[in-house]
Amino acid sequence: DRRATGFDRSALLTAFAGRSGSRIAATRGAMALIRDGRTARHIGPLFADNAAEALALVHAIARSETGPLLIDAVAPQAAFLEGLTASG
Repeated sequence: DRRATGFDRSALLTAFAGRSGSRIAATRGAMALIRDGRTARHIGPLFADNAAEALALVHAIARSETGPLLIDAVAPQAAFLEGLTASG
């Protein structure tokens, strides 16, 4: 996380991960924190080696969850955003 964001969020991520209902999901080249939010489950942060790995993990998470999901994605990740949009 520090490498991706440029600063230390370990206390925040530890608090999120320690909440009831939080879990970590991982595949070959990606990992994400899934946690409860006010109106939906949140996916994030999500780290991946590439857009394909990120999309594969998001699809696996979506198949394992029963309710609505939210994910933050940034504009510079065009391939990831296009993959999300194409998958509905």
